[in-house]
Amino acid sequence: MTTGKSSGKFCIAVTETSVTGRGAVAIASATESLTGFPGTGGPSVAFYGQYTGQQIYANNTVFAQNPNIATLANGETVTIVVDATNALAWFSTPEMVAAGTNWNHSLTANPTNGTGGVSISYITAPYYLMATDPNSGGTFTVNSTSPNCPSGIPTWDSVVATGGHPITVILGQNNIGSILLPMPVSFSLN
Repeated sequence: MTTGKSSGKFCIAVTETSVTGRGAVAIASATESLTGFPGTGGPSVAFYGQYTGQQIYANNTVFAQNPNIATLANGETVTIVVDATNALAWFSTPEMVAAGTNWNHSLTANPTNGTGGVSISYITAPYYLMATDPNSGGTFTVNSTSPNCPSGIPTWDSVVATGGHPITVILGQNNIGSILLPMPVSFSLN
């Protein structure tokens, strides 16, 4: 697990290539349950793009949503910024950007200056990227960069982007634990 983050601010993007309806992209601790729903009680914060309003769950509560925007379509990308030092997270999608609420469905949230982040202080660092789909056939693509990553915030693991080192991806609905995969990568959740 070489890419867990305990300090610093990082950006990563995950494309929901083919998600069946309840897929989530999350930031989690290494102790997050692999059989539950991220953000709904375990040590994680999760973005559910196929739920009405593109819901962000934190500590078993809907932190933010916008019922006036469409659900995330297959092939669209969720951009995530994690400030591990200050225990904050931001999520962004093309629909949020089009609505003028670029981060966390907020007009004022901004990971560059640290405003409007979702508190992840209840999650024990280091923080890891998690993608899960409880239904068979979900496919995600982890991207080293995103056009929506704020200027000056480095990618989650710049070594991965240039040197082929692994990133830890926690897969849901199984009990085998984390696996290491090179980036960028597509993987199926069954």
